[in-house]
Amino acid sequence: MARIFIACGGTGGHFFPGSAVAECLLKRGHEVTILLCGKDVERSLLDWNGSEIVTVRSSPLSASPYRIPAAVLTNLTALARSLLMLSNADVVVGMGGYGAAPPLAAARLRRVPIVLFEANAVPGRVTRLLASNASAIALGMPECEPFLRKRVRKTCLLQVTGVPVRSALVQAAESVTRPESGGDGDKDKRVLVFGGSRGARFLNETVAQALAQLKKSGVDVQVDHVSGAGAVEIVRSRYAEAGITCEVMEYTPEMARLYRRATCAVTRAGASTCAELALFGLPALLIPYPFAAGDHQAQNAAALAADGAAVVCRQESADVRTVAEQVRRLLTDAQLRERMSRAVRKRARADAAWRVADMVEAVLGLTPAASSERGMG
Repeated sequence: MARIFIACGGTGGHFFPGSAVAECLLKRGHEVTILLCGKDVERSLLDWNGSEIVTVRSSPLSASPYRIPAAVLTNLTALARSLLMLSNADVVVGMGGYGAAPPLAAARLRRVPIVLFEANAVPGRVTRLLASNASAIALGMPECEPFLRKRVRKTCLLQVTGVPVRSALVQAAESVTRPESGGDGDKDKRVLVFGGSRGARFLNETVAQALAQLKKSGVDVQVDHVSGAGAVEIVRSRYAEAGITCEVMEYTPEMARLYRRATCAVTRAGASTCAELALFGLPALLIPYPFAAGDHQAQNAAALAADGAAVVCRQESADVRTVAEQVRRLLTDAQLRERMSRAVRKRARADAAWRVADMVEAVLGLTPAASSERGMG
């Protein structure tokens, strides 16, 4: 049994993959501790799976010179605390984001092996800084590999694993079949709208108006809309005024149900979102969050669009009329949806969490679990 620490990042998208990997490692008999960075949203998003959960408060470096000293002090404190905690660590896994930086730096100082997971089509800052010191790097998207190949040591294990997804979603996706073009499923048009832990405000306003416009033009549509905190009533009222049947929620643990019944989705382009769309074969209009670090969501969306797996519209171009027209195409062109569903399914990696766990065990010098133990059939 190994002592493994999994350091999650600073935004919600990092927590689900970290939890999924922790679950796999726990099933293999390891002792796992998940390290959070102190954001309020973390514990509500993280699926508890039996791991020990510890908060090591860290902070991104602000662009404001007045906030930099406080951020540096916070991160130095996180580094010191991490050094103490990792005294008996066998490996530290960084899931990306600023919150992973102090524990990973502490691992380097203690000469503990580190495994990096990079979810996006382009590497984030933490991955770029530590790639040359990593024993292994797991990649969520194949487009990221060329950026890192020259940065890593020859002995570094670099593999495309896919993005780990919660086991409940993996199981739910196994039985999903999208209707063939012209099938009965074309009669019920249901749009799933969600914006993740950040960036939901634009979707709440623009997409709701766009769908109301579609309704007025004669396209009958139903909506599931995950609005984020504090926006449920105003979003629900917009749909009610348009006469649209809707289910609006601030947050839901039942994303599998919403994915399964959706005709198409309108959403951001975080790596976890892209991975979940792939698992469920769900055609989508992606509107990348324009303020994502390094504009990585735009790169994720472009990768899917290049495969014909999604339609992409940058936020600066995504006015009500444009969004309405793109959603109309998805709802009324069954053959387009069928092609997109097939294309996006090719990116699905249902066993991504197990593949990352395999890499962790390889770094530890252990033999990875047999495929029959993966619950993959």
